[in-house]
Amino acid sequence: SQLSEQYNIEKSIIKYFCRHIDVHGIDILRKSKNTRYSLSLKEEIVQQVLLHNQSVTSTAIQYGLLSKETLLRWIKSYKENDGVIIEKKEEDHLP
Repeated sequence: SQLSEQYNIEKSIIKYFCRHIDVHGIDILRKSKNTRYSLSLKEEIVQQVLLHNQSVTSTAIQYGLLSKETLLRWIKSYKENDGVIIEKKEEDHLP
């Protein structure tokens, strides 16, 4: 609660990162935010949630995703595109 108030960060985000650190160690927070995952790995991760009924949060932490929202986007893409995850083109990431 103190960290949440001091840094104006939601408690759920702090809890997520604490769980992340518990699983992967503190160095997980130092890795690049632009980690690329292959389409096959993305599909494997999505299927952990959809086919094996694992929670989004636990699965995101298990695979080292710095945000569970990333996994939610992959799941949305998978569902909207008949079981295919569509990757954004590089130019889609430019400002």
